[in-house]
Amino acid sequence: QISPIVGASGKVLALDHNPDITTRLQNDIQDLSLKNIFPITGDLYEIEKTGISVGVCDKVLLVRMTQYFLDEPEEILNGLKKLVKEGGEIVIIDTFPLIRELKKYISGEIVSEIENKTDHYYSGLKISR
Repeated sequence: QISPIVGASGKVLALDHNPDITTRLQNDIQDLSLKNIFPITGDLYEIEKTGISVGVCDKVLLVRMTQYFLDEPEEILNGLKKLVKEGGEIVIIDTFPLIRELKKYISGEIVSEIENKTDHYYSGLKISR
């Protein structure tokens, strides 16, 4: 669903720590003949080892990942900020309770909260670089 949004000249770098997930995504990419999605097996805690260059991303999107880095949110967000171009954004979508908890650590950095468009269970934050 993201592939057509970024268009033919855009790229989607899809990071997951589980190689089974990135292999399955690679198979889906081939089956759908998508040219702008690039699966990467890596870890949010070792973002520098993923091969993603500093300052190349317009946006970083995290969906339902907060529970995996809530113990050290500043470390993870600082690593993600290195990937984002100046003026870019980190967008985080997760459940209301996890977003509320995350906001305790990063409240001064939040640009906006994403309005809930689907149900009352998910929320989101935008953080600018």
